[in-house]
Amino acid sequence: MEEYLTIAEVAARLKITPKTVKNKMAAGIIKRGVHYFSPQGLGPCFRWSALIAWLEHGKSLKGRNEFGA
Repeated sequence: MEEYLTIAEVAARLKITPKTVKNKMAAGIIKRGVHYFSPQGLGPCFRWSALIAWLEHGKSLKGRNEFGA
């Protein structure tokens, strides 16, 4: 079963700030349609499995070329 998270929940699990999550979204590092979607009338919903897959591929949360960008 897929688990969907809010920005605050993603930030807490990854031990980063919600602002960092938003910055990565704006920069296209965390990608709409890959890592999250935005249902009409709701905030972004992140697929935890997509974030785990990204983490397991050895990408760093720090630095410039994150999430394959």
